[in-house]
Amino acid sequence: MMAEVPNMAVTTGQQVPAVAPNMATVTEQQVPEDAPVQEPAPEAPKRRKRKPRAAEPQEPVEPKKPATSKKSGKSTKSKEKQEKITDAFKVKRKVDRFNGVSEAELLTKTLPDILTFNLDIVIIGINPGLMAAYKGHHYPGPGNHFWKCLFMSGLSEVQLNHMDDHTLPGKYGIGFTNMVERTTPG
Repeated sequence: MMAEVPNMAVTTGQQVPAVAPNMATVTEQQVPEDAPVQEPAPEAPKRRKRKPRAAEPQEPVEPKKPATSKKSGKSTKSKEKQEKITDAFKVKRKVDRFNGVSEAELLTKTLPDILTFNLDIVIIGINPGLMAAYKGHHYPGPGNHFWKCLFMSGLSEVQLNHMDDHTLPGKYGIGFTNMVERTTPG
C-alpha cells in the first residue's frame, strides 16, 4: 500500500502529477506572526571610478581671422606653437666618455694584435669597441669581466687588468687578436 505524502509526487511505474499546495496556507505555516518581516537587502554601493586624466589646461583659442595671401608656406602661428613645444623638452646632454676625443676619431683607430711565436692560447675577439680604441688595450671596459675570469680560471696567478695585456705573451703564453680590425660603437 502506498501512503499519500503531501507536496510530493509518488511514482509507481505510472506518473502521477504533483499537486500544487495552497499558497495561502504555506505562507501562514512558514512565517510565524512574531517573526519580523525581512526587507530586501540594500543594493551594494557603487564603486568609485577612476577619475579621468586631467588634460593640460588649454589656452583660449583666438577666433580665426580671414586668411590673407602670404607667399611663405607656413604661418607665424604654427612657428610659435612649434617653439613652445620644443621648449618643453629637455635637451639630453651627451656624456664625454673619451675626454674630448670624438667618436669619429676613435672609429679611425685600430687596436693592434698582440701575437708572438709559440703561444699556448690565442684569444680571438670579434671586434674592438670604442673604449678599447681609446685606451689602446684589449678589454678595458669597467664592466668587462675578462680579466677577472682570467684570474679565476687559474691562467694567471695574480689579478691582472687591461694595462697588462702586452705582458701576457711573455709570462703566460696568451695572445690577442680580433676578427675585425676596425673599432665599432656599441
